[in-house]
Amino acid sequence: MIPVRYPPGGSQNKQERIYGALDWRFRTNRIKLPGHLRNSKYWSMLFRQVGEFQVEAKDGNLQFDDVIDTLAMHPYVKRGRSGNITQEPRVAATAIERLAQGETHDRTTGLSLLSGVNANEIPQEVVQKMITRAIEDERARRQRRPSLAINLAERAATW
Repeated sequence: MIPVRYPPGGSQNKQERIYGALDWRFRTNRIKLPGHLRNSKYWSMLFRQVGEFQVEAKDGNLQFDDVIDTLAMHPYVKRGRSGNITQEPRVAATAIERLAQGETHDRTTGLSLLSGVNANEIPQEVVQKMITRAIEDERARRQRRPSLAINLAERAATW
């Protein structure tokens, strides 16, 4: 379980807390939802809850609000070490470092690594690697799959 610490003296109800934590973040584009995952199991729940949430309605107009409430808890998650962890913290590679290593999408979320990077900050050599890799991948894909014209010619020969 991840410890969540709300500010002392907080008298907000759940809807007000969700609204207060998320409204300004959505309005200033600090939260971006992956549209291409809109229909996947958990993302669809978040999309639905964000779209239907109404702060002034009873229970925020939601029968279930677990996903949007979890997102709203983010600012209140206790930071730092917890318990008796003795391992050295693993330093995560930046999105640009991961792009340079050939990754294009985050394995956990499915999000494009480019979605969180200012294109002006990507070094020219990384951009060149990405372009070269994309060209090579496309060539390999075309070699694996014959063109439609070849398939039609082969079929016509057997008719």
